Formats: sequence, C-alpha cells, structure tokens
Amino acid sequence: MRLWDLIHSYILPLTPTALTIAGWVILSKREQSRQVKERRSKRIDAAIELIKIIEKQGLEYHQSSDASCEVLSQEIVFGLHRLARLCGKISLELDQSLTRFRRAVSGGDFQAARRESKPANHPTLYGIRKAASDLVIILDNYHDDLEPATSVWRGLSRIFRCPQ
Repeated sequence: MRLWDLIHSYILPLTPTALTIAGWVILSKREQSRQVKERRSKRIDAAIELIKIIEKQGLEYHQSSDASCEVLSQEIVFGLHRLARLCGKISLELDQSLTRFRRAVSGGDFQAARRESKPANHPTLYGIRKAASDLVIILDNYHDDLEPATSVWRGLSRIFRCPQ
C-alpha cells in the first residue's frame, strides 16, 4: 500500500500543475509560430508591392530615352537590391525567379550611355511583365503554405488517412 500512498500524496497533487505548465508551453509555441507567419506574410506583401513598383519603373525606363532616366535607373537598382533582401528572408528558393526578374529589368542596354526607347510591344517589355508576373505568382504560393512541412498535424493526418 506504500506505492498507493506515494501516488496519492505526491503525484496526484502535482498533476494539475504539470498540465498547466504543458498548456503554457503549447500556447507559447503556437504564439511564436503565429508571429513568424505574420512577419513572413508582411514580407511577402511588401515584396509583391515592390515588384509592381520596379516593374512600372522598368517599363517607364525602357520606353523613354530622356537623359533624366539616370535617376530612375538608380531607383530601379536600389529597388532590386531591397527586393533581393526581402526574398532572401522569405525563402532561398526564390533565387532563380528573382534573378530572372532582375535580368529582365536591368538587362540589355540598361544604364548605357546611348540607348533608344522601345515601343510598347517590344520583347524586352514583355520579358519584364512576364518575369514580374512569375515572381508574384511564386510569392503568392508562399502565402498558401500555412503549415510547415514538419508539422505534427500533417504527420498525424498522414497516419490516419483513409486508405484508397
């Protein structure tokens, strides 16, 4: 009967405390996960806005031949640098799409001393629009990824999945 007295005297009174602490730990992890997702979502939204701005500036730059475009080209370069930093914080898998967008916007005769304006149907302008659109679509896919791949719930759902 001594074992029963030990359980009754020490373990049973500590059970509510242990459950409370476990609940706090679970809530803390959930809150941290929510904050990380929130920050990632804000970064994705900021990156999409920046892509739209850079796309607009790139199209404007390539369609004009003014000498005043030097300031616009510097803004494009600075925007591309900021976009690279944002995309690096979102995911390293964005590197290829970001490079494609960067080449489309700043490739060819970008910042050349002598350049000609391009008509609205020029392949360079189409390349800028396509690369921007592709990058936005990829970033939107990161919005859809709500649960991490190592989630406990995904593991459990795989275990209890109905056989087909």
